[in-house]
Amino acid sequence: MANLEQINHVISTIYDASACDEGWDEACRELSALFGDAAVGLDSRTGEVDIDSLTALALFDPERAALHFEEYSTPADNPAVAALLSRPVLAPFQMHAFIDARTYDSDPSVQAILKPQNIDKGILIGLEKGPETLGFVTLMRRKSQAAFDAEDEQALALIGGHLTRALTFRRRFRALERARTASRLATDGTRHREGVLHIANTGAIANLDATAANIIANVDELSVRAGHLASSSSRAGQQQADLHRFLTPPFEAQARFVMLSETGDIIKLELLPERTLSGSFNPQGYLYALLSITPHATADSDDFGQAYGLTPAEARVIGALSKAANATAAAEQVGIARQTMKSHLVSIYAKTGCPSLGALMQLIGRFCV
Repeated sequence: MANLEQINHVISTIYDASACDEGWDEACRELSALFGDAAVGLDSRTGEVDIDSLTALALFDPERAALHFEEYSTPADNPAVAALLSRPVLAPFQMHAFIDARTYDSDPSVQAILKPQNIDKGILIGLEKGPETLGFVTLMRRKSQAAFDAEDEQALALIGGHLTRALTFRRRFRALERARTASRLATDGTRHREGVLHIANTGAIANLDATAANIIANVDELSVRAGHLASSSSRAGQQQADLHRFLTPPFEAQARFVMLSETGDIIKLELLPERTLSGSFNPQGYLYALLSITPHATADSDDFGQAYGLTPAEARVIGALSKAANATAAAEQVGIARQTMKSHLVSIYAKTGCPSLGALMQLIGRFCV
C-alpha cells in the first residue's frame, strides 16, 4: 500500500479539483500512479444528462467509456452497475465478486469495454447513491499486472470518503456559480472568465486555479506580492489597502471587491458563502470567486464551432446548450434523441478538451453570450 504522504497528496489534488473541473483528470492520474499505474474511471451522475455530471479517466480508453453511457449504463446491461446499486457506498469490493470467468467471456459489456483493453481485475467503490444519483470510482489492472489486495482496498476506502465530500462540495459551488452567471447574463449580457482563490485566514493565497492565475497575470493592476494578492489601481476608489482589508477577517456578509482595469474589464472578488474544506490537507480559510468581466461580448455558437473544429450538428448542440437549462432540454430544442445528444457530447468533449458537461458549459458561458 502507498504511504500516508502519497495518499495525502492525492487527497489534496481531489479537493483542488472540486473547485475546478479541469483538475479531475489530474486527480485520476494521481490515483493511477498511487495504485501502480491502474486504469481509473471516476463517474458522478445526477439525472439523465445533467450539468453537474462528471466523468474523468486515466489510462482508460475514452471511446470504451463512452460505450458504457451509450449502451451499457443500466443494471440489466452491465453487471458493474448492478453490483454498485446493490452494495453500500464507501465499501470497496473486487471486480471478481460479480464478474467470474464465465461472465468475463460472455457478458456483452465486458466484451465491449474491458476485454479490448486487456483488463481482467479491478476494485470498485460507490461514492454516492440515490434515486437520480450514482457516483463511483473503478480501479482496473490488465492481465500483465498484479491483483489488487486488501491494503489497496483500505487505501481506496480512505480516499473514497474524501472523494464523496469533494463531489458534494463541487455541486454546491457549481450551483452558486450558475446563479451568479444567470444573474449577470440577465442584467447585462457580459462575457466573463471566472477563477477560484483559496485565501487563508492570514490573508495569504493558499491556492488558486489556473483561470484565477491567468486573470491575475493579465491584469496590470493585480499581482501577487509575498504570497498576498495586491492591487496598484486607484480606479473605482479601490486602493491596495482596501483590497488587503477585504481579504483579512472579519468578513462582511456578501463581501465584494470591484475594480475597473485599464482595458475596461471589470474585476470582481466575491466571497463565497461556503467555508472552504479545512484540516491537514488545506489551511483554514475561505473561497473567493475571481471574475474578469468584458462587457458586450459578441461571440456565438458558429464562432465556437469554428474555433474547435466542430461539425455543423455539434455547433447546433452548442447553440442549444447556451440557451437551455440542461442537456436534455437542449436535445429537445435541437430535435434529437438523448442517445444522439450523448454521442455528440462525447465528440465535443474530445475536441474541446472538456472533461465533463459542467466544464463544457463553463466554456460555452465564456464564449457564447
